[in-house]
This record gives sequence, C-alpha cells and structure tokens, in this order.
Amino acid sequence: MNREYGWLLGLAAIGLYFTGKKDLTFGGKFALSDLIRSSTANEHGISNVPGPKEVENLSRIVTEILNPLEAHYPGLTINSGYRSPELNAKLQELGYGAVSNSLHLQGRAIDIKHPRHSSYELARGVRDLGLPHSELLPYASSKGGHLHVAL
Repeated sequence: MNREYGWLLGLAAIGLYFTGKKDLTFGGKFALSDLIRSSTANEHGISNVPGPKEVENLSRIVTEILNPLEAHYPGLTINSGYRSPELNAKLQELGYGAVSNSLHLQGRAIDIKHPRHSSYELARGVRDLGLPHSELLPYASSKGGHLHVAL
C-alpha cells in the first residue's frame, strides 16, 4: 500500500470512528472497531484511536494474517489489537504484561483466540499457511490462551 493511500485510509477511519458512521472494514469479517475495542480503555476513559500509519498497519494484519487464518479457522476473535500509548501504560499499571515497546502501539500486533483451537494450533496454522509474521507467541490457557502475532 502506498504511503498516500495509507494516510487517506487512516483519516477516513478516524472520521468514521468519530462520526459514528459505518465501520471501516478491511475485507472479510474484521473491521477497525474490532481492532481498537478495549474494555480497559472504556472503563478508564482512555482514547484508543489509531493514527493513519497505525490504521495502515492494522489493514495489513487483517489482509495478510487474519483473513487467511479465518478462512482455515472460522470463528477467530480478537482479544487485543491497536493500543494507544495511554492504554498500554494503563495495562502495564494493571499488571497485564504489556511492554513499553509493544508492537500493538504501532498497530502491528494482535492477540487472537479461537473457541475450539488452542493458541498452539493457531500458531501452527500461521506457520503452515506461510503467513508473514515477525512475532508468533502462543500463550497457554493459564495465561489467557491467546496467540500473539505481529508483522
């Protein structure tokens, strides 16, 4: 995606978010609202609106990882996508294991779950399908049972 398009996409997404109009989708079932939703942000009045570059990165995650993985494992859910710096700091303060250099801050990481497949099975699926990733961290059910995957 060229840089100009990324900025336009980001500005459009922010406009849609603030006006409450139809959500921005990236093809498939996932939308921007799925990638920025945070109960912690809501509970603490924290803004979790990504900028244009982060929206461009989220778009890549959906098209390059989530949509292909969803095609093989229907029923994926997103636990965590983009995190604003303020939200990430709050998660650290609350002891959720967020790190200060998290790729979630750049919109380059997501945490996903599946009701019938373990995080280890999902990680194997990412590898077997040849999906791009820079981080692939399956967590045991005692640690949330999600898969952290980043570009």
